[in-house]
Amino acid sequence: MVPMYKYFYGAISRILGLSKSFSSDGEDAIISKIFSDKSEGLYIDIGAYSPVRHSNTFRLYISGWHGILVEPTKGFKWWSILRHRDLFYNVGIDARGPDSIVSRKFYQYNDHPDNNTMSEDRVEEVKFLHSREPDVISSVQFTNIKYILDNSESLIKNNEIDLLNVDIEGNEFDVISEFIELECYPNVICVEELGNTCLSVQNTDVYRLLTLSGDYVLIAKTLLSSVYVRADYLNKSNSSFLKELSVLQKYSKSDLKTV
Repeated sequence: MVPMYKYFYGAISRILGLSKSFSSDGEDAIISKIFSDKSEGLYIDIGAYSPVRHSNTFRLYISGWHGILVEPTKGFKWWSILRHRDLFYNVGIDARGPDSIVSRKFYQYNDHPDNNTMSEDRVEEVKFLHSREPDVISSVQFTNIKYILDNSESLIKNNEIDLLNVDIEGNEFDVISEFIELECYPNVICVEELGNTCLSVQNTDVYRLLTLSGDYVLIAKTLLSSVYVRADYLNKSNSSFLKELSVLQKYSKSDLKTV
C-alpha cells in the first residue's frame, strides 16, 4: 500500500516548487528517472545511515517501493517507525567475513558521520585528507551479504533486485564483488566513488568489475557517486529516459563493453 504522505509530499512539492531530492548529490533524481516506468520495486541500501536525509532510497520509498536497509550505527532500527515497509539490519557489512554475526571495530566521527567506517585504511585516508580523527572506536556487529540475502527471503522471494545502493567508506568494492560472486545482479547499482572524475572513474576497481564481469554500463556520475545500469535492463526498460540512450540500444550486451 502506497503511503498517504506520498501524495501529500507530491502536492506540496508541486505547489511550492520544491525539489523532491533527499540525496546528498542528487543521486535519487537520476535513479528516479531510470525507474520512471516503475511504481513499485525492491532496493538494498548498504550503509543507509539516515534513511531520510542524504538517503538515495527514501524518494523511492515514498513512491511505493520497499527494500532492505543495512547500517551499523547505534539506534538505526528506530527509523523503522518511519519506514515500516523496509527490513532493517542494524549491522555493518564485512563482505569477506563469515555467514554469521561477528563483532568488529567501527570508527565513528561525531561531526562527520558520513566518514564512519570499519576500514583502517579509510581512517588513515580521512586523517591525511581532512585532519580528522575518530571520536569513538566501538565494537559493533558485522556480517556478510550472503547472510543478509539468506535472512531476507521473505522480502526478496523471486523478485529481482532493482537497485543496490552502496556507501560504506572504503569497502564498496568488496560488497559489490560479493554480489557478483553470488551471481546476484541488481538492475542498477549506485556506489560512492568519491574523488574520481568522469574519466578517472574508469580506472577504478569497481568500474572494471562491473563493466567487465557484470555487464554494466556507467550512465551517470556525480561528485560523490557513480550509477551503473545492467546492459540487459537497458534493453528491456520502458523508462523514457533510458530510451533516450539510443546509442547504447543499438548494441548487444556483449558489444556494450567496447562502446
